[in-house]
Amino acid sequence: HEWKTSIIFDAIRSAFGKRPQELLNTITTAGINAENSPCKKEEDICKKILEGTIIDERYFVNIRELDKDDNPHDMSVLPKANPMLHEIENGNEYAKNLFEIIQSEHNLAYGSNDYGKIREYLTKRCNLWQNESENMFLDGLMEKLKSLAVSREEFLKLTKGRECIAGIDLSKATDLTATAYLFRLEDGRYAITAHGYIAEDKATKHEKTDRVPYIYWADEGWCTLTPGGVVDYTYLINDILDVNKKYEWKVREVAYDPYSAEYCTQDLYKKGITRVEVPQRVSYLSEATKLFKHLIIEGNLVHDGSPLFIWCASNAVITTDHQENIMLSKKDRNDTQRIDLLAASINALSRGMSVLKPKRSIIYVPSRRKKGVSN
Repeated sequence: HEWKTSIIFDAIRSAFGKRPQELLNTITTAGINAENSPCKKEEDICKKILEGTIIDERYFVNIRELDKDDNPHDMSVLPKANPMLHEIENGNEYAKNLFEIIQSEHNLAYGSNDYGKIREYLTKRCNLWQNESENMFLDGLMEKLKSLAVSREEFLKLTKGRECIAGIDLSKATDLTATAYLFRLEDGRYAITAHGYIAEDKATKHEKTDRVPYIYWADEGWCTLTPGGVVDYTYLINDILDVNKKYEWKVREVAYDPYSAEYCTQDLYKKGITRVEVPQRVSYLSEATKLFKHLIIEGNLVHDGSPLFIWCASNAVITTDHQENIMLSKKDRNDTQRIDLLAASINALSRGMSVLKPKRSIIYVPSRRKKGVSN
């Protein structure tokens, strides 16, 4: 679970063809970085084998973990992840001692309210994967976000002919850049799609540092590789100008960070598209950031299943000011776990929540209600 890449694992497995009776044993507990760990991805494959979704009679899988609805405070469920505890009823002293140790670790972790100790208990004693930070923006909501995806064909059908807000997040010229398009559907839901841009000459390097398949995603249409060693912003601008013709989307405004996008959006202004500055301040972005999370919880968001968008969403952490305003952040300034597509989406939502009105709207009232109110 600590391995950052699967390079060594893949190298060992690729040598199987040279041996008549190859055997590879892998044993681990759960770990952190649940969305990006190669170990977690292998476990997901294993679960599909157990479910019968993948047929592989040569792969023996045994997973000991708490079930989804189990309460980690309930000591009676612990034998699921710690099978030795079944021996307590047979008078096994080692099993009794182990139970006391686990119980003590539980009490210390939750009694101290120390997130690190709680995370250690959940991974090592309950075998439940966790995210890296207590401030993960969508901690516990990634599966819900994935469940809100529809096919690209269905997404285009839902948004055909509709008005939208385009959001832009520009990065360093050699990093990932993004656009997002936000719509409001007649039933009050928000629909969002986001697209990435990265320099072609840097794509292979970024695949190694970021540990995601940019080139494959480009082939699948989830991002664009622009020629050369820096991101060519004209591709981004031209795509915004072309969406009406290509998808029959009507761009009402372009929401952008004035610090980095003022110059490159001049062509949009010349073409008659309204540009709106979105200050990158916690006081300005907090409501839209909270609304995005609320939409996921309530199931009032739909997206096209972009794996690049999902990856960016899984990487975001939040910063909070003394008034409990929040905004997105990376784990640190030089982090390769990028959030650009999500940031572009929040920029779009900061405008769309006030200017995009459905025939039957859902009003978000974060300070007084947990659920939306229909008009």
